[in-house]
Amino acid sequence: MDNNWDTEKLKPEDLPATVTLVCLVTYENPSNKGDEEGLPPTNHWCLFRKGEADLSGREHSVHKVESGWACDVAGRITEVFGKSGKQEADLRHQIIICTYISCRSKQPSSPTTASAPNTQIMASLPRASQDGLEWKETLFDLVPQWTREPSIPAIENVCRQQLGIPSEDRCTVTFLTSGLFNKLYIVECATGPLIMRVTLPVYPRHKTRAEVATLRWVHENTTIPVPKVFGFDDNNENEVGFEWTLMELMEGTSAHRRWRNMSMEQKVAFTRQIAKFQAELSGFGKPVSLFRSIGTLDIQEFAQGGDAEHLEKVAPGLLVSHEFFMGDRLHYDVPRGPFHSSHDWLSAELNIILLAQTAVLGSTEDEDDREDAEEILPVARKLLSLVPKVFPVTLDKPEITALYHHDLHLNNILVNEEGEITAVLDWECVSAMPLWMSTKVPKFLDEPTREEEPQRDLYANETPEEAAAVIESRHDPDYLDNEGKNQLYFIHRMEYEATQLRKVYEATLRQLWPKWPLEESHAEIDFFQAIAACDGIWVKRARRWADCMEKGERMRFEDA
Repeated sequence: MDNNWDTEKLKPEDLPATVTLVCLVTYENPSNKGDEEGLPPTNHWCLFRKGEADLSGREHSVHKVESGWACDVAGRITEVFGKSGKQEADLRHQIIICTYISCRSKQPSSPTTASAPNTQIMASLPRASQDGLEWKETLFDLVPQWTREPSIPAIENVCRQQLGIPSEDRCTVTFLTSGLFNKLYIVECATGPLIMRVTLPVYPRHKTRAEVATLRWVHENTTIPVPKVFGFDDNNENEVGFEWTLMELMEGTSAHRRWRNMSMEQKVAFTRQIAKFQAELSGFGKPVSLFRSIGTLDIQEFAQGGDAEHLEKVAPGLLVSHEFFMGDRLHYDVPRGPFHSSHDWLSAELNIILLAQTAVLGSTEDEDDREDAEEILPVARKLLSLVPKVFPVTLDKPEITALYHHDLHLNNILVNEEGEITAVLDWECVSAMPLWMSTKVPKFLDEPTREEEPQRDLYANETPEEAAAVIESRHDPDYLDNEGKNQLYFIHRMEYEATQLRKVYEATLRQLWPKWPLEESHAEIDFFQAIAACDGIWVKRARRWADCMEKGERMRFEDA
């Protein structure tokens, strides 16, 4: 456009239906002293639009649409969106911010014809504060850290308000344990014990909302025992200072603690029940698919104040996962869901890896980090070019999806004394995934193959040093009594049991869900594993697998 300062040059026809991203950027202009009429100095703004990527997967085209004064620009652009039939948005002309609006549609429309926009959210940066969170770099990963502790008196006050407990009645709060993103507290009151889950703002608002939506959907649509949610706050502007969820305390002991004392018959029944749960999550026996599109369930409409009893609509939304929010990844300009297809989702994950490793090259002074980035980048680029080989580029309708619990290890499953499942926990980041993801075995069955049963008497006893180390770890939540035997026996025992129980799991799912796509999903699962491996210590394996794929040779990732 030939006039950089006239907002009247911004016309509806500049926003065709293929626009997927609009960025309004305002920035300081310290040299501006005001104009000859004595008006105060202002800030400048630029408007950019991003078009659809073509079918070859090349980069999106980015065009500068307009530049001009920051004054009143929000109203002007909103007006143009309205005339174009696009979704209006709150465009705030604050200094040094970007606002992103999605305005996708299936078919191009004339500038004067209204069309229903696709609701895919492009790089929707949450405005909620991440106060209280910092990321610490370890040898292998980034780990979230609490910069301040939640106040127990504040938690007690919130619980009293939420449950209507008078000041004279009993309500005590005690710290229980910590997870990667959460701190758990026991709340004791007249109605019985509850759990208060206080969470770090790794993905402000969205992670808490998503977990509440997921728990509600699972409770209403399956027989899986999950905690009831009594209240939540997806904003950290409260007395606690963090997002929180108040939920039911489920009965039982972690299956991890009971596993060694359970009989094989109990473990078989346990595994069959988990397979039944997965079949329910996948919608077996339902007349229509449970979900379409890939994303974490979100509360589309809900009553203000976090009233868990008055939630309205639940559907896939932004994908809340580690790969999308670790470190500064929350601020990357990438699609975040809901994704139309596996192709779109995995392409976004690879683009995140490319952005992260490119940032490392541009900022690090550590030679090892530089070498790692230089090794990872070509593998990620190659995988990105291979995505269309396995996953269709376009689908007429969004891909059929179902909830997939990616973290079903034994500590997240509670059992009673008979080994029967009383609760399945930790639904944060559980998302609606493509059906091929349901062919991955649960975490507790993901062990190396061992067909020969280990014989206890053939393994050595614990050494005095090992016995002393065991005594020191008795207060560890994962502590298990080795009964005087070397730890290697129990490792091999678990591998053997997992090998046999995988057969039970697969047979049960085939019986419950005859169309379970196990064999036809090998290529998709291998590709997913290659992406997960290419951004870490297994990058060489990912490279070998990608090289075979590029040559048209099929290889299981585990054999690479």
